[in-house]
Amino acid sequence: GNWVDTQRQARKKGRLGDERTARLEAVGFVWDPFDAAWEDSYHRLEAYHAERGDCLVPFSYATADGDKLGSWVNTQRKARKNGGLSEERAARLEALGFVWDLLDAAWEDSYRRLEAYHAERGDCLVPQSYATADGDKLGTWVNTQRRARKKGGLSEERTARLEALGFVWDPPDAAWGDSYRRLAAADAE
Repeated sequence: GNWVDTQRQARKKGRLGDERTARLEAVGFVWDPFDAAWEDSYHRLEAYHAERGDCLVPFSYATADGDKLGSWVNTQRKARKNGGLSEERAARLEALGFVWDLLDAAWEDSYRRLEAYHAERGDCLVPQSYATADGDKLGTWVNTQRRARKKGGLSEERTARLEALGFVWDPPDAAWGDSYRRLAAADAE
């Protein structure tokens, strides 16, 4: 181990000749074990993506040979957030469809489900107990958006997107208004 480290240091300092460098490379010498480990995990993520179609690796996920891929994925998110991930590596991960912010991705997924609900039914009045065919609790998500807005925790951008879809913030109030309009229309006849 010490000898291997000495060779790495000698090469880094320009003290390892071309012939020795070539001999070491001929036997597959790894100059940067951290870089090699990153590449290995990246290739495992490529395989995961090819098999599952996404890079949403659960934190506890390990490959068949015990590599903790979920932990590595989480480390990449933290490294990018802290400025410790190179642009080149970030770009390679993004080319795979890597998701940096899981909460944003989950919100976007639920929003797409709401769009589909709206396209099918013509409104966004999702019952609280409603779940999509694949088990997603869309009704719960809709109510979460209402609560978040009421507490000031929903961004203006998300609020605007929901309102553009015809989102109803207070269903009982909206139902009262609809009933009143029907009553007024019937009275006018």
